[in-house]
Amino acid sequence: MEEYIELFKNPVKVSINKVEDRAMWMAEGIYDNIKSRKGRDWNKVYWDTLGGVVCEEGVAALCGELNTQEFDVTDRSTYGWDVMSKFGHKIEVKRHKEIWYSFYQTAVNTLHNSIEAKAFEYIVTASYEKFTDHYLVRPRLIIDPLTFRYYTRKSQYSTGLYYDHYAAKGKNQCIIF
Repeated sequence: MEEYIELFKNPVKVSINKVEDRAMWMAEGIYDNIKSRKGRDWNKVYWDTLGGVVCEEGVAALCGELNTQEFDVTDRSTYGWDVMSKFGHKIEVKRHKEIWYSFYQTAVNTLHNSIEAKAFEYIVTASYEKFTDHYLVRPRLIIDPLTFRYYTRKSQYSTGLYYDHYAAKGKNQCIIF
């Protein structure tokens, strides 16, 4: 994980147009699959996809290339990771909205399945700010996926879960930016 420290030290600008094109392409793949759609209409699928794509584009700009394979729900290797790093690692990118990386159980089930399938080597969380013509993407955490479940905790403040990055960092299983 240490090889990413220098690369992820600073935020990166990402073009709004570039992000919107990829979000459209990904949302179409998600929307076309009834199971992946999860009862959401087209607009909800698109807006849910956009935030993640912004973070994926930023992480790729810092360390590698995006996964551009055709989405095939029957083949996890086509969708179970987001970025191929220049170090040869597959990275799953997640949007980090708050101080803690938090999520709901239903959202993390797919992540756990991908971890068990060894679909990627690292999880990277990132946050972003939107400006007039670009997003500013900032990596927040690099997580060893094999320890992700161990450091997942039930929130006392919501019905969701969160990743205890401070405990993981203490055991050298997470890097905080």
